[in-house]
Amino acid sequence: VARMGLGLGKHAPGGKNAHEIGVLPASAGGGPKGLGDPKDMSLRSVEVNTIIPELMRERLRTEPHLCLTAWRLFGACGKRHGGLSFYQCREEIKGIKACHHEKFDSIRDETTELYLMMRAKYRRTGIGHPIRRKEANRDEWFTFEMAEAERRLLNST
Repeated sequence: VARMGLGLGKHAPGGKNAHEIGVLPASAGGGPKGLGDPKDMSLRSVEVNTIIPELMRERLRTEPHLCLTAWRLFGACGKRHGGLSFYQCREEIKGIKACHHEKFDSIRDETTELYLMMRAKYRRTGIGHPIRRKEANRDEWFTFEMAEAERRLLNST
């Protein structure tokens, strides 16, 4: 087992050095809080392909110098048209796509650096960045939309 790199901590066969063998790489453990080395600048594939692009999309939606204006136009159109916004707001959607396409690659390096700083802070202190759950926002939106639809239905009769 120890030769295959599947050590079992201090109980692994191999004597006194058996605790040095483990399943995870050294960078995944260690550090002041046991959360990894804060100085490690390497990125896992899930960070490169999932986490960083999601941070980029969030920045494009919320930062004024990026695509906030396009998102606000789409939001206003969506409020006017409700459930048909995917069809009625095609021009606004095209504006969002164009803005994302134009700026997505230009903010990749900056967002990667931002992510590495956040990860280093987490590994150093153990205090994570607050995560907003999309499900909660979606539930709030759905409840609001249902109440609005019910109100419109009652007003129309």
